[in-house]
Amino acid sequence: MGTLRQLQLSLREKIEELRQRDELIDELEQELDEKDAMIETLRTQLDKYRCVINSAANHVRKERPFPEPESRSWRSKEEFRAATSEPAHPNRTKRTAISAEPASFIIAQDLNLQKVPKSAA
Repeated sequence: MGTLRQLQLSLREKIEELRQRDELIDELEQELDEKDAMIETLRTQLDKYRCVINSAANHVRKERPFPEPESRSWRSKEEFRAATSEPAHPNRTKRTAISAEPASFIIAQDLNLQKVPKSAA
């Protein structure tokens, strides 16, 4: 074994190594705490952005809803884009539909007509 002086020197070296390791651990713990705080901040911001995006997406869906998943029968990405894209003429106004029934038929329904049985003739 070594002498007392060698043992004391070895003990001091080990104590110094432990002190340096403790300092490194303290620095790493502080860095970890800072990163945890940054993660929490980013999560909060992400939640805010998700809320804004979800409300904007809901607004868009109300204006122009997508077809239901069961009714989607797109064969390609191009068909999907065509079905979900903006219309070719967004400023074009819709025209009023014209009824296939003649106007005289509609008027006749409103009048009280007397029914005559066929066998009376």
